[in-house]
Amino acid sequence: LSREAVMGNLWSSSAAPEKPRRHPTPSWGFLTATWNVAAINNNPFEYWLTLNSQPAYEQLMKDVQAFVDQPGDGEATVDDVFSKDMAKQLADAIKQAKLVDDESLVDGALNAYTSDFAKRRVVSDFLKDKTIGDKRLASMPDRITNTVNTTNGPVYRPTVINMYTGDLSSVEAWWPQWLAFMFETPITIEDAKSKSSKTSKGAAHLLDPILRTKYPAITEQEEAMSVPLQCFAQAIFDATLVYMLNKLLPEKWIEIKKDVCEALCERKEALTLDIVLKRLASEDRTSTIIFLQECSAKFVNLLRDNEEIADLYEVVAPAKLDAKRDQNSVILIDNDKFDISSMREVTDEIISLLPEGAPLKPATGDLVAVQLKLKPLDILDSPKRGIFDRVNYAGTETGYTDRETFLFASFHGDTNGLLTPYI
Repeated sequence: LSREAVMGNLWSSSAAPEKPRRHPTPSWGFLTATWNVAAINNNPFEYWLTLNSQPAYEQLMKDVQAFVDQPGDGEATVDDVFSKDMAKQLADAIKQAKLVDDESLVDGALNAYTSDFAKRRVVSDFLKDKTIGDKRLASMPDRITNTVNTTNGPVYRPTVINMYTGDLSSVEAWWPQWLAFMFETPITIEDAKSKSSKTSKGAAHLLDPILRTKYPAITEQEEAMSVPLQCFAQAIFDATLVYMLNKLLPEKWIEIKKDVCEALCERKEALTLDIVLKRLASEDRTSTIIFLQECSAKFVNLLRDNEEIADLYEVVAPAKLDAKRDQNSVILIDNDKFDISSMREVTDEIISLLPEGAPLKPATGDLVAVQLKLKPLDILDSPKRGIFDRVNYAGTETGYTDRETFLFASFHGDTNGLLTPYI
């Protein structure tokens, strides 16, 4: 399913049929489904909606598009929106937080702002600069800090593109909130497996370096200072969005955002689970194997705690679940057809077999793989149900036996496809 289709399903889930539109189980195998649920995405403005409660919504979206396409004469520069004083405050906060051991790397990031970013036009030369995207300087920190699932529930970076409800009526109002979230607010994350927790002072401590092996566009110097550089790029990006929305539709845009969040984002995990249950995992076994990607640790727990899912499927998640990036791959395996007691996870074995030429290894949670066997045929309630029908495309007597071992793997890597052929 495309993410657009997923959002469409979420939007119309209240009208979803009680019973799924099931395809007949093929006699030559079994049905599978794969879905990147994009758990980390809480951007209320990423998709076009029909929002009857806010007639100004459609015009706002068109105005944003026009502003990005043609900013016009007199376009603001970065230092008009994110000032040199703000940049100095940010550098001081990074040093005080000791995000990197070498403070000269912070000075290097501040110099990149002063000598480069500050002089750019805010839309034409910053937002629309493809190299910033290739280097992941703004998208990577957004991925990590946009929505953080803590032990006390989700917390949101002060920005336009999530469910943050604080004052975003101006860049001046936004800035101290952003600094506090990134460098002062305690962030406690629980390990989904061990149940142990770790607290950091500010979301900036969650950021990791951007590696050239994964993103070749970044230079060696930028790689070295990539953590402070991400802080600068994220701050400029967020400031630009706040500036743009308040320029186009002051105050009113905040009401629109609130309505969109209520309709689309606030119950996203519950709605996603509802789609899995109604469309894929009904008691009719619409799908024998369901592959999911980019699942939050919280969503994995929702799957495991759901009685309907437990009756039908074994929920398989990586032994090393990542609650920070919240991009975990999962497999739901029909427990009526497969011998769950024969299952063993082989994720680490597969990773160990990657050739030396592989540019990098999967990030924690990106891959999950298991081996297991079918249940013995003599205990199945129907020896001629779908997968057990001994007929292939040509109609010859072949098919599967209960002694055969299956390998199932679910994978998504944010590597621009670099890792995919090796996996």
